[in-house]
Amino acid sequence: MGLSIPQMALMSRLLDEALPLDAPGRRRWLEALSPEYQSLAGALREALMPVGEGGLAGALDAGARSDLDRIGSGPRPGEIVGPYRVIRLLGEGGMAEVWLAERADGAFKRDVALKLPVLLRLREDLASRFARERDILAALEHPNIARLYDAGVGSNGLPYLAMEYVAGEPLTDWCDAHQLAIRERVRLFLQVLDAVQYAHGQRVIHRDIKPSNILVTDSGQVRLLDFGVAKLLAREEEQSDLTQRYGRVLTPDYASPELVRGEQLGAAGDVYALGVVLYELLSGNRPYHLQAGASVAQLEHAIAAVEVNRPSTRVAAGAGGKRGTTERKLARRLRGDLDAIVLKALAKAPANRYDSAAAFADDLQRSLSVEPVEARPDRVSYRFAKFSLRHRSGFAATAAAIALLVGALGYALIRSRGAEPLAATATAISGHSETAAAPQEKSIAVLPFIDLSVKKDQEYFSDGLSEELIDHLVHSADLKVIARTSSFQFKGKNPDVRSIARTLGVTHVLEGSVRKDGQQLRITAQLVRGSDGVQLWSQIYDRNFVDIFKVQDEISEKVSQALRVALRNGHGAVDREPDVQAYNLLLEGRYFEARSTLRDVEKATELYKRAVDRDPEYALGWARLAHAYLVEETRRGPPSEKQNGRVLDALDRAIRLDPNLVYAYYTRAAFEMNITWNWDAAQASDQRIREIDPR
Repeated sequence: MGLSIPQMALMSRLLDEALPLDAPGRRRWLEALSPEYQSLAGALREALMPVGEGGLAGALDAGARSDLDRIGSGPRPGEIVGPYRVIRLLGEGGMAEVWLAERADGAFKRDVALKLPVLLRLREDLASRFARERDILAALEHPNIARLYDAGVGSNGLPYLAMEYVAGEPLTDWCDAHQLAIRERVRLFLQVLDAVQYAHGQRVIHRDIKPSNILVTDSGQVRLLDFGVAKLLAREEEQSDLTQRYGRVLTPDYASPELVRGEQLGAAGDVYALGVVLYELLSGNRPYHLQAGASVAQLEHAIAAVEVNRPSTRVAAGAGGKRGTTERKLARRLRGDLDAIVLKALAKAPANRYDSAAAFADDLQRSLSVEPVEARPDRVSYRFAKFSLRHRSGFAATAAAIALLVGALGYALIRSRGAEPLAATATAISGHSETAAAPQEKSIAVLPFIDLSVKKDQEYFSDGLSEELIDHLVHSADLKVIARTSSFQFKGKNPDVRSIARTLGVTHVLEGSVRKDGQQLRITAQLVRGSDGVQLWSQIYDRNFVDIFKVQDEISEKVSQALRVALRNGHGAVDREPDVQAYNLLLEGRYFEARSTLRDVEKATELYKRAVDRDPEYALGWARLAHAYLVEETRRGPPSEKQNGRVLDALDRAIRLDPNLVYAYYTRAAFEMNITWNWDAAQASDQRIREIDPR
């Protein structure tokens, strides 16, 4: 009598307990089997007992039975299977053993992973199962899928598969051992999704996705193993008697609800299993806990009926350290997009999951890019929060002004205009500015350079230089740069650089000092490794003020060389240095604008006006003036049409002078979203920013 899917799942779990035992131990284990599992006793005995003890070879002659007795518990090191010599056991599961093997006839020198049947090894239908697996694997050629080299049946009738031997660790173990941060874990998981999507495109599903079937090599490349339980999607009628009679051997912890219910299987089952793997990869826990020896009913209830908690609420003890952070910060990192993405993949109904591994990957990529994800409701506040997070360097002062505006205008105005986007903007900006980088990424904090000038009114210049270096470095796709609001919290303090690096979660710190005496400058800069405080590079620049742009470029270039990252121009495409005195006025304006009071913003506005009066072709000066107008107007109350007009006039002037000036589009997007409430126009500005700066 055939076993159902849930029965086979339970049988697989029970066999995991019994297979490591010797023959007498297996007999005692069977005798002590709980009455709850007596319906499986016959199948378990058949799978565990050697041939001749009620096993599977009753119809075989004595000679064949003798051969089968010899292989009943698998080969021994040094034995020959087909053309291969087995070396050592790599692993075993409910359906097969996997051995490290080498070619015995010297046809080629290559270690292989030799897969040999264990569970029900002597049934005729296992040969057809292995033949099917051979055909499936031979058709799959993908860099993240282990290759099939050879397949056949040995002289003793034992089917074998010779596959690529992957020297690696299971995905979750490898990530924990290397203390990979969440971002790096997601990037690695995208390799898995790419492999699964490729297999699905070949009309093949895996049906046993779990961390032990996903190995990671020393070089950080994923290899997906074991398509041994896959089936061809296009040919449902060709399911063998093996599936119909004995169900499917599965790993219950990663099985989908439809699988444990014995329903029709499809690619959605793989998506579900991938969701379980991602849940564990992120939080350190699985979405539900299955008791050892759980009954069929308990198994089905746990997987098919119990609602899954968000990963952020199930962070395992010790998981923070394995991800380069704390449990509290890890939960905060998972909250929101990643919670939603995982829960969508784990939806009970297949129709509510991602419709493909590619769609799953696309949403994860959106999360990495700080774009709105499909797994979350499409609300304006959510989409704008994502927009503002992507462009936080251009929005910081605007967000602070908007936050004050919400309180100043009062409840009636908020209700009439709609407060949700305003609040979302302020929350998103302030929240992100304190977010630390993952230590595993190349990351840097630019501390405010110390002002050593004799005249004490030059602080604006040292602060401005630090901000300019942040602006230079932030345009590297390979480098995480901590926001000004986080790094400037250490201004005027003197903590150890290693302590700062730990607090901000960065790998490197750039610090320095500035001495300005009239037109003469002395700038000292040094790059320090955060883990041990070792100085990686330092230099002193004795220059005239007119060389300030060259100094900034040289420092940025030296840092990028030391960290081996590429830099791109983020200010604009126009190859023109502004008038140096206009630039000095702009730095002073930035200094006052960052202080945020209305009086300081008004002073910044006047300084920006003087800058563009001195250099009317200064595109960034016009963009900064527009931004100051915008912040000033939000401080004063609802802006008039005339006030809006001067913002737009300054922006138009900036964009005419430099059509690729990213900061101008930042400011335009803030204006369109918070003043005119024109989402389509804000989206157009966002798209333009992406075209210019696709990082």
